[in-house]
Amino acid sequence: MAGGGVSWLFKLKEDKAVSEADALDKYSEVMTKLLQNTTFQQETFNAIIKDQRKSIEERDRIIEENKTVIAEMRTQIQDLKLKVAENERKVQGLQKTINDEFRKRSIAEQNMCTVEGCERRQPPRTKV
Repeated sequence: MAGGGVSWLFKLKEDKAVSEADALDKYSEVMTKLLQNTTFQQETFNAIIKDQRKSIEERDRIIEENKTVIAEMRTQIQDLKLKVAENERKVQGLQKTINDEFRKRSIAEQNMCTVEGCERRQPPRTKV
């Protein structure tokens, strides 16, 4: 039994070593998969961050373009306001001219001589 017992002990040690080796192999496989997953996640995050940076840069570019367009439009609006004010002034001047012309024609019609054959061309006297 002594020989069998020693063999049995060696067999136990061998089985234990094999079990530990299998456990280490499985642990190694799990850690490798974990590392692969972590690497994949990191690459994915890096891609997301890169896309985010591109989006931010594009947004900033669009904002700057819009600021430029807005500034140009403000200048155009100011120019148009000045033109409108100038046109309003011209219209007022033309309206005054038209009103004066109507007034003069009204006076001329009131003072028109209606007597035929009149050499002096005196306008009729209106009742006051």
